[in-house]
Amino acid sequence: MGAYGFQGPDADPTRVAAQIVSGIGFLGAGVIMKQGASVTGLNTAATLWATAAVGALAGGGMYWVAVFGAGAIMLANTLLRPLGRMMDHQPARTGREEPPADYTFEVTCHGDAEAHIRGLTVQSISRPEFQLRSVQSFDIPDSDRVRVVAELAAAERDDGLLESAVSRLSLEPLVTHVRWEVEPSK
Repeated sequence: MGAYGFQGPDADPTRVAAQIVSGIGFLGAGVIMKQGASVTGLNTAATLWATAAVGALAGGGMYWVAVFGAGAIMLANTLLRPLGRMMDHQPARTGREEPPADYTFEVTCHGDAEAHIRGLTVQSISRPEFQLRSVQSFDIPDSDRVRVVAELAAAERDDGLLESAVSRLSLEPLVTHVRWEVEPSK
């Protein structure tokens, strides 16, 4: 577009176009969101920026170029949307993600504290990253102790989260043993 898109002795066309680019850049940055490994809003930001460019072209008197640009934006958004949706449903494997995992989490405690420790166990391992599959309690023969066993699954293996649950439960005075193990999902 440049200096030739605007007419008049007092107009500085490059400053006007630069301010449009700068302002829309900030708006576009505001719609881009990152959550974990997922980034959303890129299409919206790009569409905002391209629409601002079409507006600058129309404001500069380049009506046919603006019409062509508007058509290109609509065509790109219409044709590329199915491709984007298809890509959203494909797992992204960069080689750094951990595979899914199944965990077994065991807590041994005094029998009279079973309900309390069972509740703490569920609370300690209830996180969005884990899907709790079962919680069972077993009396340990020839003792006054109970074993609480929880089975859970994770979309990605994250041993640190279970280790923090172990640390929390091991501080309980009526807990005598805490352990966990992982078996990678098939």
